[in-house]
Amino acid sequence: MATGKRRVIAQDPFGSVALVEYSAKPSLPIAVTVDTGIPRAQYRDAAAPDAQLHKTLSALLSDSYVHFINFSDDGQPLLFSVRSERDPGSFYLFDKKVGKAALLFSNKQDIEAEHMAERRPIRFRARDGLELAGYLTLPKNPNKTKMPMVLVPHGGPFGVRDEWYFDSDAQFLARRGYAVLQVNFRGSDGRGPGFLEAGYREWGGKIMNDLIDGVKWTTAQPQIDANRVCVVGASFVGYAALMLPVREPGMFKCSVGYFRPLRFAQQI
Repeated sequence: MATGKRRVIAQDPFGSVALVEYSAKPSLPIAVTVDTGIPRAQYRDAAAPDAQLHKTLSALLSDSYVHFINFSDDGQPLLFSVRSERDPGSFYLFDKKVGKAALLFSNKQDIEAEHMAERRPIRFRARDGLELAGYLTLPKNPNKTKMPMVLVPHGGPFGVRDEWYFDSDAQFLARRGYAVLQVNFRGSDGRGPGFLEAGYREWGGKIMNDLIDGVKWTTAQPQIDANRVCVVGASFVGYAALMLPVREPGMFKCSVGYFRPLRFAQQI
């Protein structure tokens, strides 16, 4: 503030900076995550005490992401959350004096994380060369058979994105044996203003191309059955579900566009 100068403390060439982890007062940034892929803490100063605490908690909960919500004014109790692609999330209060965490409450307590499906980050190039990212949720498949797939684009279409964290629709479908593809097409959030603006006036054009190219890339993978692909969704996705079979005849065996969001998670 004294000099009026600023410097970059975190950046990524592909995705926007997402979460920022702060220390106890004076609340300095100790780590950041990026909006694409599996969230991983990138530490500014890994030797800082609260960065060490974050690393320790993250190591104990290695399949999840630990987010520091807030410290008390004296820097002792810490409220933090833990969540993953299989776990909707829990909240803990950590006492730094005794080094113990107490569970406060969990989201969707009846969800059994061990029965939920893996969500894999994917990247591929659209037909015009633009690199895109998304997520492929894969059900447990002990027989190693080719799986049917459902494309579930996100709504918006602008300023919205799919994340790695627990997704009720994807897990509902995966529990019933479907692989689930979600593509952060141009216009999505998490890639900066240029990527968002690339989707302007492209609802029926390049955005549809991105989704089609995502399906082509995914159905080329050995575990996916290219002859059993469906698209489903509401709002903008209802539009996409009706437009995609027109744009790419023969790709989709079914298309479901609806108005009100289905409460898939209630039936898991």
